[in-house]
Amino acid sequence: MDIYQLQESLKLLFHILFAVLLIVALLGIATWLGMLRCSTIPGWCSVYYAILGPPKVLIVYGNDGLGDPQKLAEVLANKKILGIRPRLLHLSQISTENLKDYQLVIVEHAKTMSTKKLLDFMKYVDSGGRLIWVGDAGTALTKGDEYVYEDELYQGKEHKIISPWIRKYAEGGQLKVVNFENYISVRFKGNFCEIYAEFCKGGIAGRLFPPSTEHRLVYGMQVNLPYRGDFSIVKEVSGAGTKIVLVLNTDFGIKVGEENLGTSLPFIVTSGIGERVAYYAFPPEQLAELKYSALIENMYYGMLE
Repeated sequence: MDIYQLQESLKLLFHILFAVLLIVALLGIATWLGMLRCSTIPGWCSVYYAILGPPKVLIVYGNDGLGDPQKLAEVLANKKILGIRPRLLHLSQISTENLKDYQLVIVEHAKTMSTKKLLDFMKYVDSGGRLIWVGDAGTALTKGDEYVYEDELYQGKEHKIISPWIRKYAEGGQLKVVNFENYISVRFKGNFCEIYAEFCKGGIAGRLFPPSTEHRLVYGMQVNLPYRGDFSIVKEVSGAGTKIVLVLNTDFGIKVGEENLGTSLPFIVTSGIGERVAYYAFPPEQLAELKYSALIENMYYGMLE
C-alpha cells in the first residue's frame, strides 16, 4: 500500500468514526430529552448508561401527605426487588439545578408545597428529566401562595378553586398562572380514606385493572388484583400524550361533594413526550406490601428504559 492509499484509508476511517460518534451523540441527546426510549434500539440502554453511569434516582419528600419515603427507599434497595440505592432529599433542599443530577425523581409525602417548588419540577421535566408524582403531593399551599379561581379566568363562573395544581405566581412584577396539572394530566379531588373512612379499615378498596398489559409500567400484570390502602381520587385531564395505564375498579360509585366520578378511577397515568411523567394515585411502596413487587420493577425500568 502506497502513501496515497494509506492516507485515503485513514481519511475513510476518520469519517466512519466521526459518523459513529455523531450518531451516538444524537441518540444520547434524543434519549436524554425523552424523544427516544433507549429500549427502542437493542443494546442502546447498555451503551447509554455505560457512558452516563448507572441511573441516579432521587426521592423528594415533604412534611405531610400520602407515602412513606423511607419505606419506598427500602423497597427499592431490596435486592430481591431492584437493589438500587436512591437518595432522599427534603423539599427544602431541592432546586432546579440539583434535580438535573438525577435521571428519575419520585415525589411523595409532599402535600404542602410552594408554587416555586412546583416550578422547579416543571423545569426539570422540560429539561428532559423523568418524574413520578405520587398522590396528593403539591395539593396544599405554603404561606403566601395562591390558587387560581374559576371566576378569575372565566366570566360568570363560581369563586372556587380550579385545581390545587393550578397556582398564581408573581415573577418580574407580573402575575402568572402556573399549571402543573398539565404535566400530570389529572385533577385532584381528595384522598380516599378522608372521604370514605369506613372502607379504609383493612377492606378492599377496589381491584386493579390495566387497559393493556403490554404497557411497560404494568407489563404482564395479572388483572383484577385487590387493592387495600389509601390513595388519591383523581380524574383525567387530557393533555399531550396522556395515557391511562392502570385503573382502580370499585364496587360502588365514587362521589366527591356533588360530583359523581363513577366506579373506575385513574390509578397510573402517563403524559408528555416519551411518557416522561407518570402520576401514581397511590404510594408505590404499597405494591410491595400487597406482594405486587413486579410492578415496582416495572416502574423503575419502564421509566428509565
